[in-house]
Amino acid sequence: MYWESAKNSPERSHRIQTRPGETPQAITLNDMERRLAITLARAWIKYDDTINYPDTINGLPPLVNNAEAIGAELAYCRLNNIYPNLNLNGFETHDCILADGTKVNVKFSRYTNPNYHLIVQIKKYDTYPDIYALMVGKWPTYRYIGHVPKHEVIRPERINRDLPVPAYAYPRKYLQT
Repeated sequence: MYWESAKNSPERSHRIQTRPGETPQAITLNDMERRLAITLARAWIKYDDTINYPDTINGLPPLVNNAEAIGAELAYCRLNNIYPNLNLNGFETHDCILADGTKVNVKFSRYTNPNYHLIVQIKKYDTYPDIYALMVGKWPTYRYIGHVPKHEVIRPERINRDLPVPAYAYPRKYLQT
């Protein structure tokens, strides 16, 4: 029977056993989550083409960039037991909504160095989410680093013009966990 074979399947190895109140160290997307991330990444690329949105600023193919970022969003949603925002009708300020109504924009980085920053594009949206959450890692495994309220990030003194595109930069060491 399917359920018996699934119980012993290697696909179940992505689950991390934690005690109440403990944050998992790593979240690895399962096969269906990977497929969903790739499907959404392809849809975003088509949408970006219709509005002439730049493909990338880091030199990697758009499919890689989008799939990794969406993968981080899915990992964050699984960590919080919430459903991701799957809307493809234009830019939204948030990637998901927590149970208390808090709108979250999940940021992703491949770089695990704690001296780096959470980066938020300047005026990407008319409004901003309630909080930013940072996930780091490489496809398909991610770690939750922490979060910060928007009012701590969206400040003139946080603007960094040394980046490829000027953006707000918030030190990772100050993220709340």
